[in-house]
Amino acid sequence: LMASEHAPCSLFGSVVQPEAVSLFSSTSSDPFALWAFHQDVALPEDSGIRLLIDETDETASNDPEITHPSFTTRGSSSDPVLHIQSPAIRDTFVRCPPNESAELGIELPLVTFQLRAIRSSRPFVFAVGIRDGAGRRAAIRVSSFQSEPKLYLSPTKRIAGQDGDGESRNGVEALLHLSLSMAAKPDQDETSLTAWQVFTLPLDRLAKHLSDTSLIDAGAIRSDANFGRFHSISFVKVYANVRLRRIWCSRRLPDHDLPEFQLFS
Repeated sequence: LMASEHAPCSLFGSVVQPEAVSLFSSTSSDPFALWAFHQDVALPEDSGIRLLIDETDETASNDPEITHPSFTTRGSSSDPVLHIQSPAIRDTFVRCPPNESAELGIELPLVTFQLRAIRSSRPFVFAVGIRDGAGRRAAIRVSSFQSEPKLYLSPTKRIAGQDGDGESRNGVEALLHLSLSMAAKPDQDETSLTAWQVFTLPLDRLAKHLSDTSLIDAGAIRSDANFGRFHSISFVKVYANVRLRRIWCSRRLPDHDLPEFQLFS
């Protein structure tokens, strides 16, 4: 597949793309090859990104060592996982690709996450940037605090008020905000880690809702909602407060019955 003319800095657009592409695996030899980190420097004791052993909270041998020594985790398996924690989720996240002037250019319509919430009472967010066939940019954001789907459009073709999270700097024209609940088990309190979950975003189907004006708040400033068919993934961002095991893109729905996934069920 040739790179899209709308994404000259595409990482994957100029290569033949397989049925699945792994963006992150906490057990790989170099899990952060495609990722950049951003931590809240104002909260060094409470905000951090650390690769640790899920079962014991011990720091893994290939931890990136970017977090302040005073940071303490809040919260299993015996494998390393990426722990992203902060009371201010806006300023603590990981991003793929690491260079904000580049795009992934992955033309696979499904992106799957394997993660668990650090606390059921703490908010968390992740976002996936996409392009349509005409090169228009949009983002799909999923959070634990959103109550119902909402669509945000900007008459200036940029989402206003999103400084610091990358969506505005990437020229996003539409933002679809979805909700996701990861409640604790009945025998857990709100400070416990939730169970591991695997879920998939069907980007080709969600892209259709980027033109659904019924999702826009009444009275909101509107612009044309004309996002086309899904073409490619431009970026993936995961904010606090989660533990992350794996992220991958695929052409068909993954098989969640694989033995590896059962370790994190």
